[in-house]
Amino acid sequence: MSSFNVRKKMKMRMRGDDVFEDKTRFERATKLYPQEKDFHFPFDPYDIQQELMKQLFNCFEQGGLGIFQSPTGTGKSLSILCGALTWLDADEKQLLSDIESNKAFIPSRTSLVLSQSSSTSASTNTSTSISSPSSSQCSKSSPSTLSSTTPSLSSSSPSPLQHRSSSSQKKVPSWVTSTNKKIEHTKVKQLFDKQKNIVDRVEQKLEDVRKGYAVSSSNEGGSKNGGRHRHQTVAYDIGGKQTSIVHTISTASLRKSIDDDADLLLRDVEDYESDTDEEEEEEQELTTRKIFICSRTHSQLSQLVGELKGAGAKWKGYATTRLTTLASRKHLCTNPQVNKLGSLQAINEMCLELKKTKESTDDEGAKRKKKASCPYYSKSNTSNIKNFILASPHDIEDVVTECEKKQSCAYYSSRSAVPLAQLVLVPYNLLLHKPTRESVGLDLEGNVVVIDEAHNLMDTIAALHSVVLSLSNISIAFHALSTYFEKFKERLSESNKISVAKLVELLKKWNEYFQSVQKNSQFTVSTEAFLSKFNTSRSALSELLIYCRKSDISKKILGYVRKYLEGGEGSHISPLNVVESFMQVLTNGYEDGCIVISKSHELIAFKYILLNPAVYFEEILLKARSVAVIGGTMGSSELVRQELLTPKTEPILKKMLEFRCDHIVSKENVYAAYVSPTALRFSFTRDNKMNQKTNEENMLYVGELVNKLCDVVTGGLVIFFCSYDYERQVFSFWEQRGIVTNIESKCKVVREAQNKRVDSCLSEYSSIIKQNGKAMLTAVVGGKLSEGINFKDKLGRCVVIVGMPYPNRAGPELAAKLAYLKKRKTQGKPISEHTYYKSLCMNAVNQSIGRAIRHKDDYAAILFVDQRYSTDSVQRDIPTWIKGGDKLRELNDADLKAFFKRKCQK
Repeated sequence: MSSFNVRKKMKMRMRGDDVFEDKTRFERATKLYPQEKDFHFPFDPYDIQQELMKQLFNCFEQGGLGIFQSPTGTGKSLSILCGALTWLDADEKQLLSDIESNKAFIPSRTSLVLSQSSSTSASTNTSTSISSPSSSQCSKSSPSTLSSTTPSLSSSSPSPLQHRSSSSQKKVPSWVTSTNKKIEHTKVKQLFDKQKNIVDRVEQKLEDVRKGYAVSSSNEGGSKNGGRHRHQTVAYDIGGKQTSIVHTISTASLRKSIDDDADLLLRDVEDYESDTDEEEEEEQELTTRKIFICSRTHSQLSQLVGELKGAGAKWKGYATTRLTTLASRKHLCTNPQVNKLGSLQAINEMCLELKKTKESTDDEGAKRKKKASCPYYSKSNTSNIKNFILASPHDIEDVVTECEKKQSCAYYSSRSAVPLAQLVLVPYNLLLHKPTRESVGLDLEGNVVVIDEAHNLMDTIAALHSVVLSLSNISIAFHALSTYFEKFKERLSESNKISVAKLVELLKKWNEYFQSVQKNSQFTVSTEAFLSKFNTSRSALSELLIYCRKSDISKKILGYVRKYLEGGEGSHISPLNVVESFMQVLTNGYEDGCIVISKSHELIAFKYILLNPAVYFEEILLKARSVAVIGGTMGSSELVRQELLTPKTEPILKKMLEFRCDHIVSKENVYAAYVSPTALRFSFTRDNKMNQKTNEENMLYVGELVNKLCDVVTGGLVIFFCSYDYERQVFSFWEQRGIVTNIESKCKVVREAQNKRVDSCLSEYSSIIKQNGKAMLTAVVGGKLSEGINFKDKLGRCVVIVGMPYPNRAGPELAAKLAYLKKRKTQGKPISEHTYYKSLCMNAVNQSIGRAIRHKDDYAAILFVDQRYSTDSVQRDIPTWIKGGDKLRELNDADLKAFFKRKCQK
């Protein structure tokens, strides 16, 4: 197996001052080549699927970053799985072979090799380039696409021992050098042998996993302790309410606290540093190389599991893939009394509270083992469900169902499966949001990361790390903390008094600041200017944050609010949570973000905006062995490179691998054209919309065009507008002119609305098409129906994009981002704010048109209704497979009719 290591809280001293952690990881020296691999695709792959799998293999093998564009409908998900798991399988087997033949090495100590000849041959192998068959449908480019990032194993690399001897003025006798080399050789060999022993133990562990679950499930309901525990109904408190639930408990009663407020008091930070939870201590944790696949939604992750299950019929390796899917407690919590709280924050707080271990006593008063308060959480149950998870691929619904049957915790069981998993599926926020990734404990070191649906990757990272702190949040936190301080200050240590007083003072300043802000105002200030307003600094905030986390003050304040403040009995969220999150982002670099200060009827708040998402993506790039960023519409690779650039990632970006492929659909199945009547000022710009005459002429022309399309299109007609407001304006105008009546005489109309559920809208639309053969749907670019929705076959026979969805430049967030880009330099050249602004528009357009044509035999017409689509600068950003060549054609009514007539005859 690949890159095994064991995590253990001890170190092993090898020689002199060289200390090796018992987490030593070996890498293979033998290069892998994708041409030699059978990717075990469940059916004959298309050329572009085969090429995508090969290039993913190359990316994982050489390390670094790869940018991949594969249009929706090309079998991208299955290609990702097959390419990734084939590489992982080859990596695992080759590492074992290299360990056996003494070719493996320790990445952090490349000089410690067992054989000079092995080192030399390995070095030669790693410099060998990989050639890949060309494909007429695919394009790929990289300055060093085929180079290896494996550390050099050349025998010329001096060891630490050689460094010391060469720097010494006195020449070391050759016999001393020879003896030291032999000693080093022997000790490193011992490490290899120890690593092999770990590998054998892991293999045995995995075999036990496959057999063990069958045993545990067949003994369901049994007890290991001879019936010392029995099912009883007990009451425990959630939000101030007594709730009864059946679960297994000890007959011993819980010891009452002498002081009812003792659990609310803050201990000294030093006490927390030495405080350990015995139940959380792990003797040692075996772990294997893994591939993290990250996507936007849980439904997309479930689709990957479904694809893997289907592929298992082709290759047993897929059927036995050790997979776990991570999700939030809101999706995985199986305790009904916690899950019904609704709010994710409330569920998190209650889960952590109930998971705390409490010491119990028996009837004689003797101490018993600590036990969690949540009846669904126990180490034995978690271990059994972990076996179920790892035995074969399951999605989160399977795991939750199993846990509900066994009264077990799906959330912690899924997390406990990560160390032995080969494939870990995670939603965006768990991997891309640094605090969440750290709290979950995802270790990216030496592992592979695949980010799917990555067309808005950097904007997603920015959104995840932006924080809104409202005046209401500040006021509630200030009141809770200040009254807590007054009540308990005589019982707090001096260090606690000082830290709490600093927090109270900061909240007081923030609370009072809004009195000086004019009503109905919104403005942006730099992070540095914001902190200087309140006479504080990043270092001071960092110290406060460390105190907050070590003292657990947030939970103490929540307990205080529940017990003493009016209306706080049912509180589930600490008022300090969002305060701590806001403080955290303020510790970012001054240039990396800014603060938007708003005071209006709708919102009075501070909002931190992350301007440089690269600072958070940097850690992922530096830690992971390889990162593959994949999407249907990835946009300009140069823009991606510029957005990711930091001083530390520059070497990785220079070797960035890029791969783009066309759609598998035939050119004859796509009719794409722009619409630009010369008699009109036919662009849906803000100025033209403000001009009543021009706007009405344009809306009338679009209405007449749609009316004609209803005669020609067989199936679903989807009209995308640039905003909900403009969709309402156009539809109202059409109703006044009788256009809607004409349209509805030919097909029924379904409209997307901001407050309308997506599933109900789609259900209504698809049922109409099923009954009548055709329907029209109005939607919004960037809305709920523009991403992740499948309008295949009759659901999307024609897609019309009305206008170009440029966002409002005057908005404070976008204005701050554009100003930041204008100032930033990349390799001596300014980043074009126009390029970024245009990419926001065209990425949204390409996502919308990608809803149609979902498989090889699908077909559709795609119309771009705005004269700006006739320009070369805009057409460059439309995928080639849609244009059918270098340029879009202009709409020709006869050609469009002929297209649908030809397709209907087949």
